[in-house]
Amino acid sequence: MVDMSDYLPTFADLAGAKLPEGVDLDGVSFASRIRGDGAAPRKWVFAEHRGKSFVRTRDWKLYNDGRLFNMKTDGEERSPIQPKDDDDASTAARERLRAMHPVLRDASQ
Repeated sequence: MVDMSDYLPTFADLAGAKLPEGVDLDGVSFASRIRGDGAAPRKWVFAEHRGKSFVRTRDWKLYNDGRLFNMKTDGEERSPIQPKDDDDASTAARERLRAMHPVLRDASQ
């Protein structure tokens, strides 16, 4: 999984450039993946555009409007899982993703 914030550290890594000291970056270099000698550094990604956002893991995707998708069985996002239809797996995924999603996390506090 790659997040847009990963591009700067990746380009710097590939170019052999040093990132500024004392600057906190959200991104993680995925240069080792490009080179074919490393594991995926991310377990999840967050994206936001014009008021819409989602958090995604390899298997699940949760939008800020509450739509949840099982990406293993519904990669085209045709059948959202509503909270009333949750089973044990989707309930656990929804809770885990909600805790990672800044908008949903802050709304529940």
